[in-house]
Parts: sequence; structure tokens; C-alpha cells
Amino acid sequence: MKLNIDDTNQIDENADPGNELAEEENEYYIIKDSINNNVDVKKDSIRNSEIVNRHIVVCGTHPSLYYFILPLRAIYLGEENIKWVVILTEDMPKELWDSISRFEKIILINGSPLNVEDLYRANIEYADKAVILDTEGSKLSNYDNQMVDSVSILIYKAILKCNKNIQIMTELVYDSNIEFLLPKYELENLKKINNRLTYETTSLFSAGEVYLSSIIDTLTCQAYYNPHIVTIIQQLLTGGKNNATNFTMRGICENVGLKTSNLWQIMIPERFINKTFSELFCELAEQEYLIALGLYRLPGARDNDHPYVYTNPQPSTRLSHRDRVFVLAVENIRTYDAKFYNQGTNLHKSNTLLRSNTNDPQMNTLLQNILKNWRVTPFKDLEENIKEIEKYLDDLNSVLDNIKSSIQESVSNAVRQEFSALLH
Repeated sequence: MKLNIDDTNQIDENADPGNELAEEENEYYIIKDSINNNVDVKKDSIRNSEIVNRHIVVCGTHPSLYYFILPLRAIYLGEENIKWVVILTEDMPKELWDSISRFEKIILINGSPLNVEDLYRANIEYADKAVILDTEGSKLSNYDNQMVDSVSILIYKAILKCNKNIQIMTELVYDSNIEFLLPKYELENLKKINNRLTYETTSLFSAGEVYLSSIIDTLTCQAYYNPHIVTIIQQLLTGGKNNATNFTMRGICENVGLKTSNLWQIMIPERFINKTFSELFCELAEQEYLIALGLYRLPGARDNDHPYVYTNPQPSTRLSHRDRVFVLAVENIRTYDAKFYNQGTNLHKSNTLLRSNTNDPQMNTLLQNILKNWRVTPFKDLEENIKEIEKYLDDLNSVLDNIKSSIQESVSNAVRQEFSALLH
């Protein structure tokens, strides 16, 4: 059975935009018994917490904060992938708090993100990401229009002062204000190329750390001409299971044999490093039934200092250990881990190599020291292991150079002695 355009139009018409996602709470990690079950999440400080780390710090509030957190609490992600969300704000409306406090792993800290000490109370030093919500713009309406971004810019600077490695996402109203967030060297280079700075060419915009509020307006206008945009975005953000109430969608999928899937991000399998995206795409599709949509390139994947998303890469694109791949998967992605990743075998081989003995005492001492300090755990990222191996190889090369010099010197001395003996 073919899926025609009339069927897809019917899907969009039946999708009720006013249907509250909260009605499908069985698909999310939500405390359902009572809001009072989660009242202890209001904290004065979590600084240096060993439990709450690599978390998301949300600076400020927004009426739609519930829908920001909701996809992060989807059950299909698995409880082990649920990150703590720490909200740092001076003003939390009771109605909003009543709705979001029912999520698991939520912490509210009363303070200002403009205050460095309050950021430290939110354990910003060990946070993985920060989100700056634009809630102060209306208070600056009597000033120059471009001043509405001033608070967001100051918060951005304050967060970087506390944690230089954190990934920040902030909203700007005026695209020209992005220059206040760029590193000085990048700003100078961009102005040399073009006198007028365009936000699309900046690393922060490419990395998704800055987005403009006008993008939402553009998306809304485009949705008028192509209503499927809203459906696609909803599917990517909330997953297919959340459309269980859409009977038209379910009927069409059952008739044509389609299964619902969810968006995941996975590491590049070790055997595909330095291979092409087309090779990875073909094996994922043919062997694992995963559809690769694009790459997430971490800093250093090529010559980039910031991460960025590379959608629909060229087939010849070379993969590195600093790449991640976005895939659509029917099942939980954990079911593919055992057969798709074979890091344990390679690490075992590395340990076997380090345990081998040589006839050189200096080499043996180095190998034993390496083995003694080798701390391989299944939770280490591949790039960390590669960096360690590269360091150890450099040390081994240094030892080999010393051995080579010693052998050459010994041979030279022996040759000189033989010639001396012959001459005398």
C-alpha cells in the first residue's frame, strides 16, 4: 500500500495542537501521586555535589518551561539517561512550579544568574550545559531596543567565567548583538572577510549556542505553507509513541507496515573511524535497521573549536573519533550496544601488549609503569583512551630512540676496537 499525500494531510488535520502532552503522562518520568512528593527539591546550594553534576542549569523562567523539560523526561530515553535540571531564578510563579516540580531530578535554587556566587550554588562548575531564558527583555522596554539582549549577554559572560568548558544556549532578539559573545580573534577575522558581520557565519550560531527569537517567527510562517513542518518537529522532539491517540496516524502506519521510531545520538563505532559516512550509513541501514540523519562533530573533529551539527553529510565525508551520529531507531538504542561496539577486545589487546616483556630493563620499567597507571573503565570515552595510548606511544618512541642511540654507540665502539686491534 502506498502512502499518498492525502493521508499525510489527514494526519496533520487530526493533530490537535491544543492537546496537552500532560495527558499522556505514562510516556514520561513524572511523579503522579502528589506534588508534595517532590517539595524537597528546593535547595539553598548544591555546590560541589557528587550526585548533581554534568547537569543542565536553566537560568530564569518561561511560561513554556514545562514543555522544555518534558522531552528530556521521555521514558524511551531510559532512566540512566535522565539528567538533573537545576533552575536558577529569583521569581518562580507558583502555577509554573506546580507543573514542573512533578518531574524527577528537578532542583530549584532561588538566586540570580547574574550573581557569580549564585551560579556556584547551582554547581555551575560541574554542569554540562546551561540554558539562558529571555525573561528580562520586557523590563528594558524604555531603553534602546538593542539593550533587550544585555541581560542575556551578561549572564553568558558570568557563566563562562565560572566554567569555560560548559556548553551554553541563549536566545538573542537582535542578531547584531552576537558580536558581544564572540571571542575577540574570531570577531576580528570575520570583520576582515566581510565588513558587515552576519550571524550565520559565526561559530556560536553553528554550534547551536545562540539562536534568534525571529527563527520561531520564520518557522511559524513556513508552517502556513507546509503544515508538515510542525508534525516532523513534534515527531523528532517527542517521539512516535506520543501519537498513540492519533488514530489516523496509527492506522496508516499499520497498513503500510511502518514502525514508530525515536531520535538517538550514538558514538561512531571504532571500526568506522577514518571511513566514509556512506559506509557507516549503509551498514547501519542494512545490518542494524538504523537510519543515520547526520553527524554531531565535537571540538577537534576536524579544524573546529566548537561543536556543530552536520546534517545530510556528503557520502565521502571522513569520520573521526570526535564524531557522533544521529540515528532513527525503532528499539531502544541500548539493544545495539553489545553487537555494535567492540571496544573491550581492543582494550584487552592493548593490555596484553603492555604485559609483554623485552630484554631491555629500561623498556620493561616503562611498560610496567604504563600498566600500573592504566585505568581503563567501560565508562571512559573513546577519545580519552586514544589520548592515553598516544601519550604512551610517544614515551615508547622516546625509549626506542634511546635504545637505538645506545646500540649505535656500542657498535661504533666495537668497530673502533676491532680496527685498533688490527692496526696494532
